[in-house]
Amino acid sequence: MKATLIRNFFPRFVIVSLFSLAALFLFGILLDFPGRYAANLWIIIPAYILFYNIASEGNLLIDHYLDKKLPWFLYARKRLVIQVVIALCWTFLITTIPFLIRSLFTFHAEIRYPAFVLFTFATGTVFLIAFNGIYVANNFFRNWKTSLLEIENLKQEKLKSDYKLLQDQINPHFLFNSLSVLMSEIKHDPDVAYEFTKKLSDVYRYILQNKNHQTVKLQKELQSVNAFIYLHKIRLGDKLRVSVSIPEELHEKWLPPMTLQVLIENAIKHNIVSETKPLEISIKGDSEGITVQNNLQEKTIIDSTQTGLSNIKMRYSLLGSKNIKITKTGDEFCVFVPLLDE
Repeated sequence: MKATLIRNFFPRFVIVSLFSLAALFLFGILLDFPGRYAANLWIIIPAYILFYNIASEGNLLIDHYLDKKLPWFLYARKRLVIQVVIALCWTFLITTIPFLIRSLFTFHAEIRYPAFVLFTFATGTVFLIAFNGIYVANNFFRNWKTSLLEIENLKQEKLKSDYKLLQDQINPHFLFNSLSVLMSEIKHDPDVAYEFTKKLSDVYRYILQNKNHQTVKLQKELQSVNAFIYLHKIRLGDKLRVSVSIPEELHEKWLPPMTLQVLIENAIKHNIVSETKPLEISIKGDSEGITVQNNLQEKTIIDSTQTGLSNIKMRYSLLGSKNIKITKTGDEFCVFVPLLDE
């Protein structure tokens, strides 16, 4: 802001000076200056130009100072009142200074000082509202735009931070289980172990490739989901039953990465999965979005921070999309996530 004030000083000086001359000329017409005052114009004109510019620059510096002490976004009403009062006081002070020292100039003795002071203050105030008002308003909207960009950047940084938190929460638990299964399969069935390793690699490649992306195509998400389901089924066998039914025309739609994996992981984590109580998860899609549903057989004790669903909610809200819908009944749990155009 300060650098901008310095850089734009000359254009402001020219505009303010021209306005001060116009105001002085108008005053001369209204009061019909006698011809003998013309000899004193070499003092009056520079003084008028000087004090108008001081009034203008002072008000801009006041605006710059208040930007630091009372930002518009935090103290809008208070800022408006204080800035108007200070600006008017400053303008009045500057317009009266020349007449407080009038005894130094002989031509002042015959001029109608109160009228001259009031006229100068009035024109200075009009100028303050017109010229400086436009300048301050431009500064306000520029700061407003900057603030919006900063807020958006903070949102994006928070999104990345929360997404990484989600990865840090899921990956160690998922990786530990996967490595346990892998070690077991290496000993009993090397062919399954080899396929298991490939699928595990696919899942983590997907995570790494999309960790900084806000959205991905549903087609890519489903490819990762298939590998993700395979890993869980090797570990849980027939105790886990997952069906996927999504029309192919929806594959070009978009959604936040790891959405379906989180919902599957969430269902497995919060429900009993056993031979007598198999967990059944269905993933269905239509033109509105994806529905992930499972039969409800909740664990009585579980260590959970509820990060998964809250993270998905936040990511959708930051994308400006419709909210996800969560439905829980006595025998089923259902989460609907909307699909995005891009």
